Amino acid sequence: MEKVTWRALSPSAFFLPVSLNMFLSISLLAQSLGLAPLVLLSPDLDWLVWVVSGGASALVCLVVGRSKVRWMLHLSVLASLGSVLGLLPMIFPGFRPPVTVSWLGGALMFSAVAILTAKCIKDARDVFSISRVVAARLALRFFLAHVVPLQVWTIATLLPVLRPQRVYPQFEACSSFLKLFEVLLPITAFIFGLLVTLWLWFPPVARMTTALKRRGVPRRSQTSGAIELEKFRTRRILLIGLSVLAAAFVSSYQWVHRHRLGVDASYYDYALYRMNVDGIQVAFSTDRPLTLLVFYVAEKILGLQYSGAEPSHLLRFLPVALAMILAVVTYFFTRPVGEDTAALAAAFVAVSPHVTVGVEYFIVANWLGIVLMMLFLYLFSRSVTQRSKSLVFLTIALSGFILGVHYFTWFLMVAVVVIYLLLALVEKRFSRRGEMAFCALLVLGCTVPLVLAFILAYQGGGLPHVPRFTFEYANVNDMLRQFLTLATPSNFVSLFLSQDRIFNYFGRNHYATPLLYVLALAGSLKLWRMREDRERLLRSWLIASSLGVLLVQYDELWRFLYMLPLEILAALGLTTFLGYLKPHENSTAVEKNDLRSIGLLVTGFFTPGLLLAFSPLPSSLLFLSPIPVILVELRSQQKGWGGTIFLLTVSLILEQVARALCVFV
Repeated sequence: MEKVTWRALSPSAFFLPVSLNMFLSISLLAQSLGLAPLVLLSPDLDWLVWVVSGGASALVCLVVGRSKVRWMLHLSVLASLGSVLGLLPMIFPGFRPPVTVSWLGGALMFSAVAILTAKCIKDARDVFSISRVVAARLALRFFLAHVVPLQVWTIATLLPVLRPQRVYPQFEACSSFLKLFEVLLPITAFIFGLLVTLWLWFPPVARMTTALKRRGVPRRSQTSGAIELEKFRTRRILLIGLSVLAAAFVSSYQWVHRHRLGVDASYYDYALYRMNVDGIQVAFSTDRPLTLLVFYVAEKILGLQYSGAEPSHLLRFLPVALAMILAVVTYFFTRPVGEDTAALAAAFVAVSPHVTVGVEYFIVANWLGIVLMMLFLYLFSRSVTQRSKSLVFLTIALSGFILGVHYFTWFLMVAVVVIYLLLALVEKRFSRRGEMAFCALLVLGCTVPLVLAFILAYQGGGLPHVPRFTFEYANVNDMLRQFLTLATPSNFVSLFLSQDRIFNYFGRNHYATPLLYVLALAGSLKLWRMREDRERLLRSWLIASSLGVLLVQYDELWRFLYMLPLEILAALGLTTFLGYLKPHENSTAVEKNDLRSIGLLVTGFFTPGLLLAFSPLPSSLLFLSPIPVILVELRSQQKGWGGTIFLLTVSLILEQVARALCVFV
């Protein structure tokens, strides 16, 4: 730092108290909604810091703006007046004004500060001699400097370790999440309904919009909406590494707590036991023989032999391994849509319902099936575009393998490729009949393993020397008949008419993820405008799983909710939102000290949260976390969004990690 001037410090001097004021405002708003209160220092001191931070930001505006910008003077005076009214009970202890006076002062101060912040970002060039992008990035960084330490502290409080006793801060994370999702339940259900019916209502809406544009409405330039957040691969690698660690952390949470394994673990436990006693032929008397064979081989290779006294050690490691594999495979599957979208998708899937449901109910066959389905869809897409005989053979062979792993996933997977074929016909994807015939034959070839499975099922029957198992492929026909008989849109209507049913799914536990639904809806709207093969496969996946949600009975709804590609769509939605920020033209430029700056910020944000959780230091330590932001801004003066977007993603992941852990508590 060659020279530190007031002009260089003035943006930080303004946005630091503003971010603290906004952070405490959200806490007070949550408390007024009946959520569990967040108390940092004490109820009175928190109020004092909130009011003083608003007055401090107004004072900075008065010093910086002076007579340059008239509106700054008016808003600063209003914010200062509100601060004084809010402080009356503390300034004059003997004077007890009505409570409404203090609250009205706080409301006036908050409103003035919020408008002042928006105006300062909009007119940042006139006020602080910086661009809007730099001002917005600075405000977000200071806000995250207060949020991330609290998120780290919240997650630490959910761990089964000894922590020092303290009075403050106080925050009941799990009860607060439950209350928040209960408050947001109508919005969550509405957005979810829009998401699963988007393939029905969006095409006519898009056609109407196109017709209006053709009638003379000025047409805006078309932009992708999505943005490549950073050209430097190291940052994506960091995000993927963080995703893998988050997946391992969430999936091993119950194991660390020494809880019993999920409900379905007893099925795999008994199957592996019988395979060790009677031989591997036991696997072929079940509905998922290849899953059990894979687990049996892994058990032998890793030396985790079944003892019979307790569940196989392999079963404890399976959720952790599958969660990490799912994050990595999701990244590679989504890469053709966009590198940054893929990295964000891996981050979301690491803490998604795929992991929490998989751990709690131990549905490892479904888990493995999703991983293999993404591999199958990749091979299917390559087979269609390259028309390679070797790829076709490999695709069909993988289809048969997935049928042996988990037949429900296989049925959904085949529905995806059938819908892909129909979409390609509707959108006139095939330029020649030969291409259409090739794709149709490939789809037909993927169904051949089912025919072979039925032949083996009806001719082979069960294995008589294993009385507790039956050859369940013989019952698949009954399952399909029952599903088709009871499938009706009235099931979805009855779901939304039942408050208890809606709350059970979207108001608590695994699928109470309103943020994910908002981002997924935005991503779906963007996806529907894309016409490449991989995007068409993703749309087909969404339609196939949405059809199941709309038709299936309530008791089986979870099967199709589990198969929704929410995380990929949410990642696409997030990159779309970031694209609309219209960042600086040099926002993707990479500076050599950029990674060092990110490392300093992450360390500076995590350290107070960890110290607060595991040391007796006072909670005022949280107010030191903005210091790294000031140091980074004075040293680098970065113009890009890359580091800020990485920090925002870290915050989103931490929030979802806390939500996921609360499911297990």
